[in-house]
Amino acid sequence: MISAFKGILRRILRFASCCIPRDSRGKIIRLPLLAPFYHFVSDEEVPHIKHLFGHRTIDQFKEDMEFFLKYYHPITLNDVLVYARTGNRLSEKSFFLSFDDGLRENYYIIAPILKEMGIPATFFVTTAALDNSDMLYKHKASLLVDHLATLQPKNLAGARSVLAKYGIQNNDSAAGVLSVTYNSRDVLDEIARSFDLDFEEYLAQKRPYLSTSEIKRLISEGFTVGAHSIDHPLYAELSIEEQLRQTKESVNAVTQAFKLNYRTFAFPFSDKGVSKRFFSRVLTENIVDVVFGSRSAFCTDEYFPFSIQRLAMEQPYSADDILRLAETKFILRSITGTAGTRRRE
Repeated sequence: MISAFKGILRRILRFASCCIPRDSRGKIIRLPLLAPFYHFVSDEEVPHIKHLFGHRTIDQFKEDMEFFLKYYHPITLNDVLVYARTGNRLSEKSFFLSFDDGLRENYYIIAPILKEMGIPATFFVTTAALDNSDMLYKHKASLLVDHLATLQPKNLAGARSVLAKYGIQNNDSAAGVLSVTYNSRDVLDEIARSFDLDFEEYLAQKRPYLSTSEIKRLISEGFTVGAHSIDHPLYAELSIEEQLRQTKESVNAVTQAFKLNYRTFAFPFSDKGVSKRFFSRVLTENIVDVVFGSRSAFCTDEYFPFSIQRLAMEQPYSADDILRLAETKFILRSITGTAGTRRRE
């Protein structure tokens, strides 16, 4: 029922967004910084991504970038840092581009396109996966689902039996595997062993994540990097001390490894449910200079202006449609006084 209501509301908002001309939106309400972000761009489907979310093909990504360049001008992480530290307004029609998870396609596909188009970007990496030392649990889940899909029908009952042994009762094995949480992620390793799937072998052969040398090359070419936690937990499910540990250790690791003079962090999944206390601690303890969330594009944080919300671009719509919907939502929230990010104490 709730899902159906959200679907209807989304269709209404999409219709409303088409009724407001693009040139008129900025005149109604000044929009905050546009910060689109992606994870992955490729013309191929890869097993560790394909069951998690959709992605842009190379041509689709280029179309997105052409759209942003037509209506906005790109800014660098340094511009954002100055904005976060001083509170000075950025020039209108700016966009800040970033990518999460530190996947190898950042280096081989995305960076060459951005260099050719003259667009700066920041790549946020999970430190446990750096140099393909470990595989993030959500990527393990997708790879495992892909592996289970190759089983013969006669083996599916056995697969469900193994999953049930680890508390996954869903008759849909794929949905069951994808429902495994961060706190129970070790289950994925146990299930993989039951079906002769070797995550370490996959890491060695496919090398899905960026290496230290590749990141250094990206930095030498003018790109910037930041931290994206140690191993990609949902922060709302962690204690505040674990939230701080994940943030501090990953930021320190990235800052030291690449000799950075800035400290920046992007939340894995979302910053929804993260308390004011966390933000106060990272500010007073000088853990970060700026943080990026993804709970709702454009939303501002009246208590913590160094916290910036981004716009998820891996949706089955054009960049224009995604942005229209996000802008319309923000305008409506501004009119109703609900555009600010509300946080628990």
